[in-house]
Amino acid sequence: MEMYYEHKNTVYKVEVEQRSDAWEIRIGEQVYNVSASRLGEAHLQVSVGTTCFQPRVFCNGQKQFVFCNGETYCLKRAVRSSHVQDHVEGEIISPIGGKIVKVFASEGDIVEKGENLVIIESMKMEHRVKAPMKGTVMRLRYGEGAIVDTGEVLVDMEPDRSATGQAEW
Repeated sequence: MEMYYEHKNTVYKVEVEQRSDAWEIRIGEQVYNVSASRLGEAHLQVSVGTTCFQPRVFCNGQKQFVFCNGETYCLKRAVRSSHVQDHVEGEIISPIGGKIVKVFASEGDIVEKGENLVIIESMKMEHRVKAPMKGTVMRLRYGEGAIVDTGEVLVDMEPDRSATGQAEW
């Protein structure tokens, strides 16, 4: 899963991949092998290599406050810029911020143009994100219950080029 977080006015790309009972977390060029367990409400036990610590984490909207070893860190979910020049064909972008309440497709599914991919709930309203083309779902970036911002990539699709050699949007 790819996420972007802002800390002290700098945006960091964070890639997380679950590996059995641990996670591989890549921040820039640094790779961390992390295991974690919940000790109680907002308390975690986290091990990174041979180092173990017990941070407390509190969420307030898109901000997360981490208290660890006398330090306070404020992390804010950052929205990946989705300007035309960096938008990649096949990326399905979230049109609104909210909570993903339903995921209809799975990785590897072939979907038709207009087929439902996910439902995002925002302010008690539901917004259906539909496939803009026929294609194959290559990657779902978020699952049910995830909180997303406007402009975040939700789904990576490989367009179906079988008929004309070009994707039909």
